Amino acid sequence: MARFTDEQARFGKAMELMIDLHHQLKALHPKLIKVGSLSAAWYSEPLILKMAEIFHLTIPNFSPCLYFVENSIFRYRGEGETIIITRGGLTNFVEAMDSLKDDISTNVRVCFKIREIITVSHAQAQNASRLKWKVMKRSKSKKPHMVKCTIVSPIKKKAASTGEMSAYLEKRQMALNTVPATMDSFVLDGCDSRLGDVVRENYKILYAAHDYGSDSGRYVCPGYSEKSSSFFDVIAYLLIRYEWLFESFERAKVCKQCGKLFFEKRLGAREFCGGTCRKRYHDSLQAPEKRECRNRQNQWIGYQHNNVLGCPEVFRLQKDDCNQCTGTTPSGKCPALIKKNPKAYKFLNKLGE
Repeated sequence: MARFTDEQARFGKAMELMIDLHHQLKALHPKLIKVGSLSAAWYSEPLILKMAEIFHLTIPNFSPCLYFVENSIFRYRGEGETIIITRGGLTNFVEAMDSLKDDISTNVRVCFKIREIITVSHAQAQNASRLKWKVMKRSKSKKPHMVKCTIVSPIKKKAASTGEMSAYLEKRQMALNTVPATMDSFVLDGCDSRLGDVVRENYKILYAAHDYGSDSGRYVCPGYSEKSSSFFDVIAYLLIRYEWLFESFERAKVCKQCGKLFFEKRLGAREFCGGTCRKRYHDSLQAPEKRECRNRQNQWIGYQHNNVLGCPEVFRLQKDDCNQCTGTTPSGKCPALIKKNPKAYKFLNKLGE
């Protein structure tokens, strides 16, 4: 893996998780469907924990956090910061990742035109919290509960009241993290790509000003100025910050075989999402009879090694070994297989005498 800064390493891992989350959501619903008909499977615990890991890697002072099942809300930090998981936010996320894949497939360079980065202290960004939940202060005698994400079962009432929340936190000895000293935001001049269009159309906390132009605005760190953020607001900020850290989306690739997105740790090293797709792609470049013959020869030599006591180590045929093959050689009679396994054939020939 290339030498990354700590922040690049964290955002690179987060991008891997975002791509994996995108694949899982698409697998649950192969076709992008209407907002109102999403399945509850999109809110399953494994996917929620994956979201929490993405936030843990990228949002300052996110962990430890609470996730409230009944409200689909992440609760983090000590001043009422929340991330709301909505059906619209999830569909917008899927649409954004699909757009990124389309941009990569059509060789469109995704480049958010960042005019400036604004960093402010917490005191400057502080705003009234929408949810007045009281948080227990850290106890000096007892260690805080440091689990990254705690799943909270539904509380009696639909909306957790201050008293119920306080009682729960005291019972679990839970102390949420403090607000970071500084947070930042990006002022953009637009982004000429499909991904840029999706981000601009669906980002809610958008500070549009006359001097920014119609295709611009400010994209803020979660908890920067508004205590409550939607899931897609967070994803949009993470995509912009990722592109700023790596200067491109070149490490996000589209598999040549299956067409899925994957993250490349070492730039220029991979064209496929895994070994299975690489094998299928290269096999597709060879005549079917040659592939079948190679599989048959490998099965034969593998059977001898596994079932004949004392048989030496064997080496199986690869695609390049079959360039001169006609695809009609009987099992065990392949010249290339004999050449690669002289000790095994010598041993087997002695047994047959």
